Amino acid sequence: MLVAVTDRDGTIIHANDIFSKISKYPKEQLLGQNHRILKSGYHPASFYAELWRTITAGKIWRGEIKNRAADGSFYWVDASIVPVMGADGRPERYVAVRVPITERKEAEARLKDLDQLKNTFIRIVSHQFRTPLNA
Repeated sequence: MLVAVTDRDGTIIHANDIFSKISKYPKEQLLGQNHRILKSGYHPASFYAELWRTITAGKIWRGEIKNRAADGSFYWVDASIVPVMGADGRPERYVAVRVPITERKEAEARLKDLDQLKNTFIRIVSHQFRTPLNA
């Protein structure tokens, strides 16, 4: 499990070794950074706006995120971000717990490709059966 803790503004103040290993960023490079350094470009801005709106309202956010590692490769995580409320009733930090799901996402993509190939094959065979044979 990847674990990170950020302050109220989203600055990383703690990252566990697994987070460092999966993201390929040394822990020292993660600390003091914002999670934006992991943005892959896959999700629209509205995705992150909704995430931020949810956690700043003191609610737990859960979803799947595609991130970019330090070496430019991509990885997927199933994430839960939990706000830790301060005495003033506002979130004072956020705890993010993420499980790597890259292998599952890649398998889903392969299955989708195979399904499209199957549909194309069926479409071609069906067309051939309906087309009369020429002498």
